Amino acid sequence: MATSSSPSLQSGSILKTPHGEATEVTIQFFLTHVLPLLPAGMDPASLISKNPRIPRAVGKLITGKGRLWGFPQDPSKLGKAERKTYEALTRSAEAIATTGAEEGLRQTVHLQHNKKGISRFDKRHEDTTFPDAYMLSCAGSDREVIWSHIAISGAYHKKNTIERAKENARKVTQSMFNCMYQDPRRRFTYGYTIEDTSMKLWFCDRSQLLVSTPYDFITDHFFLIHFFSSIMFADPHQLGWDPTMKVLADPGQSTQYEIIVRSESGEEKTYRTLDSLSDSSTEQLLGRGTRVWKAIRTQDGKDCGEPVALKDAWVDHDRGREGDVFTRLRQSSISAAHTVVLDKCFLTVQCHGDVFISDHQDCTWISPISQATPTVSHAPVVGPSGAIFADIPQDRRQVHYRVVFEEIGKPLSRETSLCTVFKILADAAVALLAMHKCGWVHRDVSVGNMLIFDDIAKIADLEYATNADYAGVLGQTGTDYFRAVEVDCSHYLFADVLRHRRAAKKSAGPPSPAALAAYLSGKLPPSAPRPPRRPLLPPNPSPIIPFMIWSLCGG
Repeated sequence: MATSSSPSLQSGSILKTPHGEATEVTIQFFLTHVLPLLPAGMDPASLISKNPRIPRAVGKLITGKGRLWGFPQDPSKLGKAERKTYEALTRSAEAIATTGAEEGLRQTVHLQHNKKGISRFDKRHEDTTFPDAYMLSCAGSDREVIWSHIAISGAYHKKNTIERAKENARKVTQSMFNCMYQDPRRRFTYGYTIEDTSMKLWFCDRSQLLVSTPYDFITDHFFLIHFFSSIMFADPHQLGWDPTMKVLADPGQSTQYEIIVRSESGEEKTYRTLDSLSDSSTEQLLGRGTRVWKAIRTQDGKDCGEPVALKDAWVDHDRGREGDVFTRLRQSSISAAHTVVLDKCFLTVQCHGDVFISDHQDCTWISPISQATPTVSHAPVVGPSGAIFADIPQDRRQVHYRVVFEEIGKPLSRETSLCTVFKILADAAVALLAMHKCGWVHRDVSVGNMLIFDDIAKIADLEYATNADYAGVLGQTGTDYFRAVEVDCSHYLFADVLRHRRAAKKSAGPPSPAALAAYLSGKLPPSAPRPPRRPLLPPNPSPIIPFMIWSLCGG
């Protein structure tokens, strides 16, 4: 929808939720830049003028008193249960859907209310309790309600208080998380909350959580009609589903997916998942959302080749792709011996590349929209996620990426034989040393990133690996539990103590109790000048011993 001026982005508020901080944007911005484009023939202003009749009921969408049908009074004043009160919204949605059908549009989702009444999420039922209302995919409407069929999550309450608003925020973000967690195809999702007459719209992808400023859905008809019209006729990819990943029906077994991996050259290969290897990083709404499957390539519907490991993740937009890092690492080999070690102890990439949808890179951000009058040219092609104009921090902007490895390894953390653990640690130490000799630093070593394949160590997860000369410049990273405290503090903590302990051993006699106490407390004698503190802790080029100790403790 074109407007006379560019809408304001933010209202200046940050809403805290259990799943992260939500940036508040104006409702005008949300409608224009976050929702899918309005389909041709669905103009909210024209629909308000037309004022269609409510299906299977007496009355029109907007009553003579200027209120939405089914709400003669505010919900807080109606003597009905909450579910019965807000069920009238389904009739309004049906009236809008009927108007769209008359324009030749195909409805893709429909509004339905939870038949069990208002939901109460708790820790025991957060993944099984469905939201108060939801927009379901029409393709799956004849089945039992499951998270993979929910396009939009809704939460409501008849009272408009701070406590109820917080409760609704918790419920809707939990529902949005469930949609993203339960369905690997979901790239982003939407939601809405209502407290009495106050309605807010929600959006999340792997980088950000947005919420609109509230509006009165009973009297501000334009906003509600725009919301329903944008959602109910949107294509599945505009509602967050990934068209490069298809569910394969396999009754009696775990869900399988057919996934397209596109290489940098544009060649596409299709894989069918066999089993899930890892999805631990999907346990947060915001983040990398990494999933790893055991998969096999298919051609013309037939399996071919050996099983492989397929990794799907949202990576930092400005970081080198993991497949490229493996290639560059091998090209950095300084001798034949190092080449043997790198080939032996590092994974082999079969193919990799960013995910493209409608020939556009699938990402959680795009260059800022022009401050000029918004037009159709500014609208997203891939989906609304590509048109967000929020001020996303650089380290949170992400690109959808897939890489396929020929080896399927078992994480060292799952190994129970101590003999095997020591052997793999020794192999990994040699591999890391060879990596450092070639001028590279891994920057994220942990037992989860060391795999066992044919009784040989395989080093994985090189997305943070970089040239040793730039490791300090790029900042600290890695797994918290395996990172030295000195790295977190960016300076050495015990260098002075160790220096004076060595000096004490070289002295003719044992140190005095006072000197020993000074050494142990980290205090230098007055006569010994303290060396200047280094501003930044440089990367240790060969942290083999600390790495092995921490791996044993963590494994």
